[in-house]
Amino acid sequence: MSDRKPGTFSKKCRLKKYEDFQTVFKNGIFFSNKLIKLGLLENKGECHQLGLIVSKRHGNAPHRNYIKRLFREVFRLRRKDLKNTLDVVIIPRFTVKEWSLNSCDEAFRNLVKKYNGSLDIDS
Repeated sequence: MSDRKPGTFSKKCRLKKYEDFQTVFKNGIFFSNKLIKLGLLENKGECHQLGLIVSKRHGNAPHRNYIKRLFREVFRLRRKDLKNTLDVVIIPRFTVKEWSLNSCDEAFRNLVKKYNGSLDIDS
């Protein structure tokens, strides 16, 4: 019996290995906007997997961790919008000075719409 809430983000749903990131970079589809670059690749797993790459250019460790927490939360809330089971890599751009949950959510949502639209065109 699990005490986990239905909307939680478990560790098995994270990309951790270098090889997993490289697979997305080599075979994935990338979309970008002013805030983030989003890499997507279909996987055979049971859940979407998220990987975050936050450069040291974003600031000190607490600030980088804050950015990661924001995008983990956005992904947790928006993963139902993704059409297939995917490996997702999010790379925040360092041109942004102030990060907020709303701006991250809007940027992610817009890129997911682009991805879902590209699936409809290909079908």
